[in-house]
Amino acid sequence: MLNRVFTAITAVSLTACAFSPVDVPPVEKHAPKVVLSQLQGVTVEQGMDAARSALQSSGYEVGAYTPELGEVKTKPRQLQVPEWCDCGTWNGSVVQGTADSIMTVVVKPDGDSRVSVAAQHSCANIFFGRNLYGVVTVQQPVQCASRGTVEREFVQKLEAIAKVRAVK
Repeated sequence: MLNRVFTAITAVSLTACAFSPVDVPPVEKHAPKVVLSQLQGVTVEQGMDAARSALQSSGYEVGAYTPELGEVKTKPRQLQVPEWCDCGTWNGSVVQGTADSIMTVVVKPDGDSRVSVAAQHSCANIFFGRNLYGVVTVQQPVQCASRGTVEREFVQKLEAIAKVRAVK
């Protein structure tokens, strides 16, 4: 009898962990959702071109370039988790693997020969949790929290490129 109770308790505890959801952090845990920068001495067109160059320099491929909206969007790029993005924990272990990283940049006029640039980085993956036998027991889409490294790198490159291209 005691053996059956122990087996039942063990089975319940194993399956409860195997089916638990990912503990996902808030998207803004490590970095703001939107990073702003102001560029002096450039037009909107020059700002957009600088943004495109900064994204490509960081390894992104531009998916959409829409001058009428002042918008540049990238195609997804694979980044390592948890180094670049925090996708949370599952059963006490840090989620690892890769995530799709997408950058969206909006460039708008902000006074005479000055533009403001808003950059948003999103990181997401589909988490597959496996039980002790390697069987997938949890499949969950996860919106991860950026660690802020992508945004800092983008702003540094953007400002350096814009400075070189600024109207004298």
